[in-house]
Amino acid sequence: MYDRTYKGVSLLAVRYFRALCCIARGVGGYEIVEEPEVPGKGLTFTVSVESREAYNVMQQVFEAANG
Repeated sequence: MYDRTYKGVSLLAVRYFRALCCIARGVGGYEIVEEPEVPGKGLTFTVSVESREAYNVMQQVFEAANG
């Protein structure tokens, strides 16, 4: 299993992750939960991945976001 939780994920990264999952023929095995709002931080999410495919997609998102 590839249980991994990413906290503080931006809305843009979540949208990119969802788009990549759809393009990759409906990758599943993940859950996205909105985090409580923190002043000055904006809207953030917690993304939990449970499958190898979802893990690989999330790694692509992080690589794109962090150069």
